[in-house]
Amino acid sequence: MARDARQDGMTAELSGFAWTPDRFNPRVRATASMPRAGASPPDVISLAYGMPDPALFPTAGLAAAAEEALRDPARYAVALQYGNVGGNPLLLSELGRKLEAEEGRPVEPGSLVMTNGSSQAIALVVQTLSSPGDVCLSEAPTFLGTIHHIRFQGVRTVPVPLDDDGLDVEALEAEVQRLEAAGTPPRFIYTIPTFNNPAGVTMTLERRRALVVPHRRLGATVVTHGQVVVAHLDVIQR
Repeated sequence: MARDARQDGMTAELSGFAWTPDRFNPRVRATASMPRAGASPPDVISLAYGMPDPALFPTAGLAAAAEEALRDPARYAVALQYGNVGGNPLLLSELGRKLEAEEGRPVEPGSLVMTNGSSQAIALVVQTLSSPGDVCLSEAPTFLGTIHHIRFQGVRTVPVPLDDDGLDVEALEAEVQRLEAAGTPPRFIYTIPTFNNPAGVTMTLERRRALVVPHRRLGATVVTHGQVVVAHLDVIQR
């Protein structure tokens, strides 16, 4: 039973109201529940989510930065207000310089946006590039959260297999030709080229270059998900 908040702070029960399934968008009713991230027992190292070791958090630096920002009225007048919808401009500028140094290519001003994790970024990309009834191509297996957002948008996903070298570009091209012949060319191609989740494979440079071919021919956008490109564990041969 729902409650109605009154101006005097009191609440009143609304009789006859219930959160029945018919009140929700049909896509919400059809969507399976998603697993939620949460704290793990201290003796467990969880690989289910990208949660770092709490001991690695820069708590001292964050506390000092917060104290500095909250001590000065001019600073906290900005820090505690609504921020730029695309992210802090100074942070975006620093991120752009970092990416330019790492990738060896210019990052145009206004081409970056901060999101609340990769799932929000994926949801925005799917909503921007496709409409209900469209088709996209996605490597399989892939990140469960991406499939969730694609399906919720009403877009059909056509899987493309992986092997030890990443996305099978020959299978991709075959699916592209099949979809074109059916009059349903893919709106975008989704891949996690580095450390695929959950397979863990990394696409070779040769395949990355081959992936550009259907992109240029079709005009379909290649969406790459790179949430763990800075993490790497060397395999020690014994």
